Amino acid sequence: MTMNLIEYDFRGLIVTLFKRDDFGHLVQRERGPGLYSSVHGARVHPGATGLIPKYTLMETFQTQMRKIRKLVYEVTQRSLDDLTLPQIDGFKLLQFEWSDESMIFSEGSRKYALIPDVLSIGEKATLYKASGFDMFYLRDHTLTGQNALGAFMYNSLRWTYDLINSINFHSKRLEYFEQEGFNQATIEEYRVSRMRMVKKLASFVRSLENALGEAGSLGPKTRAIRMNIKIVENFVELNKKRSMKDFVLDYDGNTISSDEALVLTSQSQHEGEYIHSNVAIRYYDVDVDGGQSTIILTPFDDDEVVELVSGNFVWLPDFSDSIAMITAGSREGEYDWIDDLLYCDSDGEYYHHDDENNYVWWDDRNEEYVNREPRYERTHEYHSGFRKILYNNDTKFTIGFEVEKEDEQLLDDYDLDEVDDTKWCRESDGSLGNDGYELVSPVYDLFTDDIDIALNGEGFVSRMLVEHISADYTSNCGGHINIGQIGKSGEAFFDSIQAFVPLFLTIWRHRLGNSYSQIKRKPSDYKNAGKYSAIHIKNKYVELRLPPAVRNVTNLLWRRDLMRIVCENQNLKPLNVISMMLNPKSKLHRLLRKVYSVDMIHKIVSLYAQFADDLYSSYDFTSDGVGVFIKSAVRRLKNRKIKGNIIVSNTFEATTRLSNTFGSAYDMDNEETAKYLDKVAI
Repeated sequence: MTMNLIEYDFRGLIVTLFKRDDFGHLVQRERGPGLYSSVHGARVHPGATGLIPKYTLMETFQTQMRKIRKLVYEVTQRSLDDLTLPQIDGFKLLQFEWSDESMIFSEGSRKYALIPDVLSIGEKATLYKASGFDMFYLRDHTLTGQNALGAFMYNSLRWTYDLINSINFHSKRLEYFEQEGFNQATIEEYRVSRMRMVKKLASFVRSLENALGEAGSLGPKTRAIRMNIKIVENFVELNKKRSMKDFVLDYDGNTISSDEALVLTSQSQHEGEYIHSNVAIRYYDVDVDGGQSTIILTPFDDDEVVELVSGNFVWLPDFSDSIAMITAGSREGEYDWIDDLLYCDSDGEYYHHDDENNYVWWDDRNEEYVNREPRYERTHEYHSGFRKILYNNDTKFTIGFEVEKEDEQLLDDYDLDEVDDTKWCRESDGSLGNDGYELVSPVYDLFTDDIDIALNGEGFVSRMLVEHISADYTSNCGGHINIGQIGKSGEAFFDSIQAFVPLFLTIWRHRLGNSYSQIKRKPSDYKNAGKYSAIHIKNKYVELRLPPAVRNVTNLLWRRDLMRIVCENQNLKPLNVISMMLNPKSKLHRLLRKVYSVDMIHKIVSLYAQFADDLYSSYDFTSDGVGVFIKSAVRRLKNRKIKGNIIVSNTFEATTRLSNTFGSAYDMDNEETAKYLDKVAI
């Protein structure tokens, strides 16, 4: 049996790749040891006989490419087409010409020959190197020697084979390291090294399969084309077969007549393969990088050709930075040049420029496009804005705030439309200057965390709301609180929290002299009073008008927590409230301690007792005419080692305000209590 061997010499080692059997067929020999991972030379061994048919190497080469694509996906979990990779060097813009059924590429005086048939090689052949491996042979004239295409494919096979082995080795080591619990640094080092090799391998395959420039029909005239093995070979093959009225296999493995076959262009994922002209998708005069071109695609890969609003077709990958989809408006879903689109900051969508002043508007104030017509008024009219209801059927108690501020910067910084997104309503208020506003909250469930969520979010709306609540204020500003109980009238709810009214009068006593938060002597007076009393009883809730300006978010939440304690302790007596204030374990004492010292709480107890005695007329129910609650407060405070003169001095603010407001009527009712306190002070 005669064996014709084809041998290549790697660094002096002779490696037999193919041999012929008794029937003349070429068979591939098992790869043996001694093959180096980097190929630095490839030539026909002087003693070798026989030839390597082009199709045998091409078949192996295509199999290897499929294997590489699979490996890339296994490692990266992304297809090769979805990876962003740099192009390797060596694929240059060359000239080609048709000559004697060979494809000759020219670069200056040098010639690159891709020949579908196998010829012999001359001694003057040299090796062209690119990206660290041997690409193909060069000569100063048309090659009439060994198949340059075969040499290129062989060297590519050898280079990718060694790289695949190295990647697989790293994968096995990684699996072993993870199973054995090796330190993370070692695992990460192997993972990074493997990824580098995968990207290097993928980059090479992408370079072979990537888009070419324009490639027309073959002929005697010279055309420009980027070097690509598969598509050049198929053009040559198709030209030969047409002359022989032969058949070819299409990209899906079907036999079709060569006369009815088209070569898929570089835009197809099956670039360089054949397709029947009846099923091919053809686009004429498509805008591509560098001009216009005809594009031939399969029915399954034509989604990158898009039609612009103007009616022109473009190959999208060539203009990915210049073209975008219109995502909203009258032309939603269409494509156009980015320069003709309007980006809307309000919703992050792209609109066509024809949609301006219809779907999208320019906001001069913020110098951006918005998706609703800008409103340049800074506040809603007083009590004419919206009111949001944010409680549900399970709600028992409700709460709302009216936060008054005088801070023009906030009015300038935020449009009214933006503030509306907080669900709090920014309104004008006649008691404030032109730089003031009243921020009216939604009606919240008192015992849910909805207020905390609105204030503590990380988004723009929460930050804007916090800025409005924490803005600057003056003595003109108030911080009204509206509380109510579902199913109860305002009067009935007021009666249930009456014991806490003296506490409100005490802690916010500095506002009692204002005309819009007037103190009243008896509960019935509050029920019959108008809007400007310290406590305004409405149909379904109670408005506390006494609180001063809300300083910040912390202050607002403190007031919310105080209202929770009030509603949790309905129908108490004033003596119970005094006990709660002095008991370090009670919720009320702990809340007061967040803002007051212990000494200040003792003063609050003294003031509370004086206000409570007058509100409840407790001196009418004692034999000596002394108020019940001041007696109790004095006794409890003395038990805590508070001196009598301190207790008495702490009551002066309450007695003075009551006397100044109600005059002799109050002085007569308080006469015996005043004498009692004179004795306590001694």
